[in-house]
Amino acid sequence: MLYSGEVLNHSEIPGKKVDKHSTGGIGDKTSLILAPIVAAGGLTVPMISGRGLGHTGGTLDKLEAIPGFNVNLSLEEFRRVLPRMRHGFDWADRGDCSRRQKDLRTA
Repeated sequence: MLYSGEVLNHSEIPGKKVDKHSTGGIGDKTSLILAPIVAAGGLTVPMISGRGLGHTGGTLDKLEAIPGFNVNLSLEEFRRVLPRMRHGFDWADRGDCSRRQKDLRTA
């Protein structure tokens, strides 16, 4: 799975990096709350998030519903914003494996 898509390396960003991963679920509210709290504690949270995951939508779908919130950052923009914001959500559709997992989940 690791090498089925693009492997992101955030070693140029100082400090400890952490991630919260789940298989989603009804509502998928944990990421939206947890990432800013952990970032406020001093850790950097470069999260990979999904779109269109079932009837509730994915994390990025929820963020995109906020007027003016841009979820379509390029990888370069994501890396530029991450050290300042200490958390960010990148789109998980960067490889064949993530697309296949999404297809299985929504089948």
